[in-house]
Amino acid sequence: MPDFLTPAAMAAAGPIVVETLFKHFLASKKHITQGDDAARADLMYDEAFVLMKTFLEIATKCVHCLCDLARAPVRPSYSYALTHRHPVAAIQRFGLTRTPAPPWVALHRVVVPPASLALAADHLITALGGEDMAYKVAGGSKWWQVRAGPGVEAEWIVLKREWKSYVEEKERGKDRVVEGEGKRRDEQEDETGLMDKNGGQDDKGEFLPEMDKLRCMFYIHGGAYYWGSINTHRYTLWRYARKMRGRVFAVNYRKAPQYPFPCAIHDCLAAYLYLIRPPPDAKHHPVDPKNIILAGDSAGGGLVWALLQILRDTEGLPLPAGAVLISPWSDLSHSFPSILHNTATDIVPPYSFIHKPSSLWPPPPPALTDEMQSRLRSRVKEAVARLRHDPKTASSAHQHALAAEEHEASILTGKQDIGVSATIRSSDPDGALSSKPGALHPTADEGEPREQPEPACEPNDVPSRADPADLWRAVLDLDDDKYTTLAKCDLPLKLDVEDHEVAIDTQIQLYATNGQICHPWVSPVLGYLGGLPPLYILAGNNEVLRDEIIYA
Repeated sequence: MPDFLTPAAMAAAGPIVVETLFKHFLASKKHITQGDDAARADLMYDEAFVLMKTFLEIATKCVHCLCDLARAPVRPSYSYALTHRHPVAAIQRFGLTRTPAPPWVALHRVVVPPASLALAADHLITALGGEDMAYKVAGGSKWWQVRAGPGVEAEWIVLKREWKSYVEEKERGKDRVVEGEGKRRDEQEDETGLMDKNGGQDDKGEFLPEMDKLRCMFYIHGGAYYWGSINTHRYTLWRYARKMRGRVFAVNYRKAPQYPFPCAIHDCLAAYLYLIRPPPDAKHHPVDPKNIILAGDSAGGGLVWALLQILRDTEGLPLPAGAVLISPWSDLSHSFPSILHNTATDIVPPYSFIHKPSSLWPPPPPALTDEMQSRLRSRVKEAVARLRHDPKTASSAHQHALAAEEHEASILTGKQDIGVSATIRSSDPDGALSSKPGALHPTADEGEPREQPEPACEPNDVPSRADPADLWRAVLDLDDDKYTTLAKCDLPLKLDVEDHEVAIDTQIQLYATNGQICHPWVSPVLGYLGGLPPLYILAGNNEVLRDEIIYA
């Protein structure tokens, strides 16, 4: 089925912009500013809020429900089907759409080389506790070092007026007209926004020595760990460079689910080491950690917190001067009330980020995998027996393959228990309780736009929550035959809803397995955050991440 994410987003943008504009002109200012939406009295803020919220709902909703957005761009109907959601790859492609830099902004694109990646991998294994713990927590110490490209893409971003001020100091009184062009260097601009070695611009975007004299911010963009890029944050990044009168170093880390935990942390650590300990062929000089500020938003803020913990706990790695965390995603277990109560006033969809998975993710249930492998083995045995003219063995293998195929079909249709004894499974939430979608966890309707209700029949005083920390018990010694890694553990989480035992047998987050969610590098709010440099943390009263940020 073709993907229509980009055209759907473009088609919805025009009417929404016009509707929001008319709302601001027709509605009284007092009506707009009252209540919890006072910030939306600003037209540009409100336009950005509605556009972003609508885009995320388009990206996570089924195709046949997109028509609802024209009638209610902020509070559409929430009925949807898993098979029609946009795949993760579609929103990832959208996030990689190139955004040109303004002509007054200079860029220098680099690739963090294998030398920095190898050094970061060694430190990461040490921080995990050695090879054994790397296997238990991450499933190994090699697979997360595999990547499609030669290194990590990154960019230096700086305003031209900043580095030109240093050039002017060095070249006072000199005529800076470029030979044969008849233009001054500061007039040589084009739409690429890249600098050449002469101070103009070309496709290479050379790094100028004057940039080494500017203060440095290392920025990690957000995007729920699975989408976004420097392009989605470019206009924010150059504004940071302007405000601090310095340079921003931004990194395109690998995204889930293709590259889950700890791939993103590995890339960010490698980029930090590239700054403070550059290889010999790097254009920039080593940046003193005391002159570096880490910064990140949403998932990027969570990665900043994870990176700070690694730097604090690993010998030989210096901490930066400080960090700025903008709405950092600190708890991937969704344990705090605001994750449900503030969905109407945040851009995050009320049902979180749900996408149609790719054909290779998530893996099938273990019982189905075993049956498929058993059927394949039986077919191979049958073929070999026929070649050897052994009809008895061939007939036995054929019967075994038919039985395995029948069992496999029963698992796919839900007629066969896959080893979860609970009444209801997250892989089939409506199978035993109700035929109405969302019966276990109703979403806010148009009549209650302000608050997301609690899960059905769940008391507020004694809430029933699944505890991912229970899966830590599944991590046994390496010489045991059963579950030895949180990355592989398929034990379901259990909780009670409406007097029914519910088993969460599907992966909750794209970034990490259910067993890894409580690791402090995945959910920093559950770790120790002392001993860190000064932090400036921003959290809005109306956002879904408010409570976990305050708790941290």
